[in-house]
Amino acid sequence: MPLLTDFDTDVLLADYVEARHHYHEALAMQGGNEAAVLAFVNARRAVGNQAPVALTGQALITELRNQRARDLFMGGFRLPDLRRWTRFDAGNGPFANGSYFPTGQHPNFPVWSDYEEWTCYPIPLSEYEGNANLAKPANPNVPPGI
Repeated sequence: MPLLTDFDTDVLLADYVEARHHYHEALAMQGGNEAAVLAFVNARRAVGNQAPVALTGQALITELRNQRARDLFMGGFRLPDLRRWTRFDAGNGPFANGSYFPTGQHPNFPVWSDYEEWTCYPIPLSEYEGNANLAKPANPNVPPGI
């Protein structure tokens, strides 16, 4: 039986920087901890040779999230982050109506039409046809729940 994980499998089980980001995001959302959050943001900005900032309130939370995106780039954390922020901090996103997900016409129009209510790419038709355990919707172009 082959091992699922070994010393050389490159499976990320834990990440100190991600844990620190979670901790400071929780501090920021509790309120009253802006000095600690700002110190962390500026320490992480220093790693990327960025100048320190002096922010408070929602601007500080936004910078913390932007720094998280830079620190954890290509780590597979972005989609869960966007979903978590949409669930627990709706209305403060950078897109229309405060969304964390893009809205309106997709840049690859007409292959993709509008983002509508999607919070990820739709499941391809080939996946529906190749997976007997996945029920094919009546209209795969309409997000679930609409």
